Amino acid sequence: MVFRRWAAPDLRLPQRRTLIAIVLLALKRTRRFNEEATRRQVAEHALKQSQRLEALGQLTGGVAHDFNNLLMVVGGSAQRLKLRHHDPADLRSST
Repeated sequence: MVFRRWAAPDLRLPQRRTLIAIVLLALKRTRRFNEEATRRQVAEHALKQSQRLEALGQLTGGVAHDFNNLLMVVGGSAQRLKLRHHDPADLRSST
């Protein structure tokens, strides 16, 4: 029994080289496709993260604005009480 290397019997050397070149090209393109898909996933993740941070920034800005409005009401009321306490007319009516 004679053992031969695996090869298609009807392929000549130039045809084998062409087939190998096609396979290598397909592998190279597949690798590039996978790299591009990975880059795209990383970019999409970064975009989602930036959108989350932007939404959080808008939310905290709105909360800060509402809190500032409440502080203005409290500050205005305190100022009115302070002015009312130092009003000489108010002091005369209480004595």
